[in-house]
Amino acid sequence: TPKNKEEEKKGASVEAEKLGSGRVIPIKQGYLYKKSHGLNKEWKKKYVTLLDDGRLTYHPSLHDYMDDVHAKEINLIHTTVKIPGLRPRTTKTVPNYPAQHPNQDAKGESKTSFSLSGKSSKDKENVRLTGFDVIRERHNSNSDAPFSNSVTGPSEGVANGDGISSKLNGNSIGSKIDTPNVKKRHRRAKSGGLKNVGDGDDSDGYEFMIVSLENKQWHFEAGDSQERDEWINAIEQQILNSLQGNEINKSNKRSTPSDPAGMQAIRTIRGNNSCADCGAPNPDWASINLGTIVCIECSGIHRNLGTHLSRVRSLDLDEWPPDLVRVMMSIGNGIANSVWENSLKNRTKPGPTSPRDEKEKWIRAKYEAKEFLPPPPYLDIALNQQLIDALVREDIRNIILVLGHSRAEDINCPYSKDDGRTALHIAAALGNVVYVQLLLWYNANVKVVDHEGRNALWYARSSGSTECVELLMNNGCPEHPTLPRRRGSSAQAGKNDVFEKLPASVI
Repeated sequence: TPKNKEEEKKGASVEAEKLGSGRVIPIKQGYLYKKSHGLNKEWKKKYVTLLDDGRLTYHPSLHDYMDDVHAKEINLIHTTVKIPGLRPRTTKTVPNYPAQHPNQDAKGESKTSFSLSGKSSKDKENVRLTGFDVIRERHNSNSDAPFSNSVTGPSEGVANGDGISSKLNGNSIGSKIDTPNVKKRHRRAKSGGLKNVGDGDDSDGYEFMIVSLENKQWHFEAGDSQERDEWINAIEQQILNSLQGNEINKSNKRSTPSDPAGMQAIRTIRGNNSCADCGAPNPDWASINLGTIVCIECSGIHRNLGTHLSRVRSLDLDEWPPDLVRVMMSIGNGIANSVWENSLKNRTKPGPTSPRDEKEKWIRAKYEAKEFLPPPPYLDIALNQQLIDALVREDIRNIILVLGHSRAEDINCPYSKDDGRTALHIAAALGNVVYVQLLLWYNANVKVVDHEGRNALWYARSSGSTECVELLMNNGCPEHPTLPRRRGSSAQAGKNDVFEKLPASVI
């Protein structure tokens, strides 16, 4: 009938509006609220599209999407998706693409020995954790859907958001088109009188966030839990597809080719012929701050730990600056596991074919709970002094062990009340870029000055290490210390002056 034809025509017109004029149809699209990055942290409605090339785009409105203007996009391959307030969910398995690598031993022995004296300050607390570890589960959230294998960065604080008054789907496109491009999200009352853990937002919204390797975050909110889970599942699948596509076509996907000689050298380090966590052969992924090589499945679990615990990088896909290669060459699976798996307490390590959830439990127990970590080398010496001891000895195993027990307060604590130098000052004075990099990853403060008003950059320049100087400057170490020196000293005398107040056995 004419009436039915008119309805069909109208429906087709609305559907065309949903899809966008002249566009390849996205995998998923629709309106979501997005938290702005400004001071007000407002929630603004965006038209979001998920594309099959691993990109997520968002526009202020459907009109802008159709006109292809004012677009912003997120490359999903180096991201992960999280629900604020929940631990990462069980992840999907990614197939392994093995390569043949030799297995040769390499050793790093200590050179110098000295003893320290001091009062007990044993501290087995974890390294300062970030938002992924301190937030609690939300009352109305789901944790059953699969989670992606993707590169992630830590959250400096996960914000809970406000809710919205109605479901945001495609059922009322016309009204949404007329909505202003920037609109605050409606607030709704909390259910059940529950309080959120977070930054003080007053709503239990259906949020999810995308977190990049560089710790950039994009917070979105859907209309209900079903819509949120649909978005999360679709995004996770695209992350997985992008990751697998890069594994298969790695030679065509590299933006900056890795150094083949450097990668080959890393693979020759003791223990690096198999995954540090499950023993799978020929692993192609690295945790650079742990100095280990892992398989692609375990790398996905490492990403979900957050970069405060593990910083994941591909041996074949990612850029490898010389200082990162040196970190990997200095540690390796053999040394790392002698620390992180020292006290297994009759626990059975998972194998390459073990279920993913079993591997995840093992990895979290190993690095997050630190269940297998042995005690510090000395029970009656402060951790900051033990760390400086290990640095001067150039004992990489004990450096890793003490760092595993240390918090930022320990790492940034001066050697004594009479000697204001911290571990970072000593590492810079040694001119050892590996030690400087490890300390920076463990939250060493580049702005701390010693009792003479000198910072780590001064010590690095005194040592003559351009690598340490560049690394410190790239991490914000100021050119000029904020405190004046108490007595005159020069860069020329600096190297001889470095250890003057350490115990006599050092000198």
